Amino acid sequence: MQRKIISFSVLFVFSFAPLAWSEVVYFGKITAVAGKVESQRKDAAAAAPANVGDMVFEGGSVKTHAASRAGITLRDNSRVFIGPNSKVRLGKFTLDDAEETRDAEVDVSYGKLRVITAKIMKATAAGERRPWRNLNFTVETPTAVAVIKGSDCVFNVTPDNTDIGCFDGMAIVKNKDPKVEGEEIIGSDEDGSVPKDKPPSGPSGMTPDEKDALDDGVEDGEGEGEGEGEVFPYEPTDATAPLPAGGGGGGGLPVSGGGGTGCASPPCH
Repeated sequence: MQRKIISFSVLFVFSFAPLAWSEVVYFGKITAVAGKVESQRKDAAAAAPANVGDMVFEGGSVKTHAASRAGITLRDNSRVFIGPNSKVRLGKFTLDDAEETRDAEVDVSYGKLRVITAKIMKATAAGERRPWRNLNFTVETPTAVAVIKGSDCVFNVTPDNTDIGCFDGMAIVKNKDPKVEGEEIIGSDEDGSVPKDKPPSGPSGMTPDEKDALDDGVEDGEGEGEGEGEVFPYEPTDATAPLPAGGGGGGGLPVSGGGGTGCASPPCH
């Protein structure tokens, strides 16, 4: 009996679905460290010592210990100063050129935070420059939600109360509990507070002594608080600094500058 050997062509079809990488969105760069400061990425098992030049990302956190401080320059050159014994979580950071929108969020668990927001300008057809239409920066605490605009504001946070003062611009504040009604606007050289389970109080004008107390521990090297013992010299973000190998923080994770686009060179405007 003659055997017939028949060749069958077998077609193997491989489906290459996109890998389920966790996207990491660049938030800013640590530009000042004094004392013991730790930073932690949202996908990291533990915090690590923070150093000047370290990049920080959405969902990460920065923690300072006693007699310690930190400064962060954000992608749009806004600046954040974190006082002693504080913990701050970095929320989202979106820059949308087409919609002229900045949408940034930080969450203060406890301690002291100062935010100096950058004004992003747009060139018009007439050759003039005007600010973007929507420049939002939201700060959340255990008791308060504040949207600050064109501002230099400080937040002093405990589990039961948030004191807020502004050197410039304004903060629109309310209680974090949506069941507590009431909203206040804290303007330049004014302060107020948001106690737990109560509407915000204020605003009221700040005395020079109150301004000094507000500034203590979160001084800005270029403006308010400049003087003896200054530890926060401001250094602009290097717009051409490349990400480190592996996509800015290890693991080969892709890094986005917000708005769904890849970020190859911080600050990813």
